[in-house]
Amino acid sequence: MKGTLLQKLPNPFIMENGKMVSRREEWKTRREEIKKLALEIAYGGMPPEPDLTEGILLSASNNAELRTYLVTCRSGGRKLNFELRLYVPVLEEGKKYPLALNGDGCWTYLSEKVIKNFNCNDIIIAQFNRCALVRDVDDNGEVLNSPLYHLFPGIKSGSVAGWAWGFSRCIDVLEQLPFVDSRNIAITGHSRGGKAALVAGAADERPLIVNPNCSGAGGCGCWRHRLENINGDWKTRSEVLADLLKTFPNWMGQEMRNYQDREAELPFDQHYLKALVAPRYFLQTDASGDIWANPPGSYGTLLAAREVYRFLGAEDRILANYRDGGHDHAPEDYEVLAGLINCVRNGAAPEKKLQHDFYPEMREIFDWQSIDIL
Repeated sequence: MKGTLLQKLPNPFIMENGKMVSRREEWKTRREEIKKLALEIAYGGMPPEPDLTEGILLSASNNAELRTYLVTCRSGGRKLNFELRLYVPVLEEGKKYPLALNGDGCWTYLSEKVIKNFNCNDIIIAQFNRCALVRDVDDNGEVLNSPLYHLFPGIKSGSVAGWAWGFSRCIDVLEQLPFVDSRNIAITGHSRGGKAALVAGAADERPLIVNPNCSGAGGCGCWRHRLENINGDWKTRSEVLADLLKTFPNWMGQEMRNYQDREAELPFDQHYLKALVAPRYFLQTDASGDIWANPPGSYGTLLAAREVYRFLGAEDRILANYRDGGHDHAPEDYEVLAGLINCVRNGAAPEKKLQHDFYPEMREIFDWQSIDIL
């Protein structure tokens, strides 16, 4: 297996007018440029905010360990409903709790063991099913018949952007709950759900911690770097744009078709998405054996995004954990997230292992750096 670099990563500090960002206050302008560029091309843009989002408590277990809310989004006389489940520790009156929000209610990675670990750390773990907003099926016609596209007819947003939109609507509701610390909300997801978590964290500045897990192409991966097996076996190479567009044509924005087999011509790469999270906490969890998700490429874009974090004086807030194994949202991944939430809550520095240099050779993936701010 070998890594191929199509082209070095573009410099996120170069503004549209050709000027280089040199002061921190200029980053706000550059951030808006990147947000429009990357989210529009890659994901078809974000769906609009609804006219109203409300949450109604549907049920609570006797000891209130599980609370289920109905989230209703209204726009133009239309509405969309989906459920949000909260698994809570024993609540103390007047106390606010940090919360981790997962959008993968369509899967079973959120086990009782994982829930117990969060709750034992006095952290609420919440989950919604992103497929209740945009169906996760191969038939593009069926996808466009999803509730989100009935709520907003004619929008160009792909599935990933629609799923990301769901995180924001959950946060709309969570901010209203008196026992939730809305200043310490983490969002996470696995694989395609990890792509959605990344986009949600890039588009919405409210999540304090953004944690995509094994998110690969269109997530934490890298369009310009790929892993290729010398025997040409697709099972031991990384996913490229052509694979994604063929298998899941509805996930990305339609403009991405213009870059199939031409990824080096993209005016951004995935480090731009990670940079949009700065200076909030970004935690990338991956598996070294998850070749299809391009773990070295994911680390390369993290190193590039770290230059933006360094520029903003927040270098210690962009983190990664690489475990052994393959494509899974493993208990270890969740444990690392819970540990970071605890560190943030207690004002402590993140664990040193999250700053480990996992793929030193990936430092050659870009040839620019941030300037020092005196």
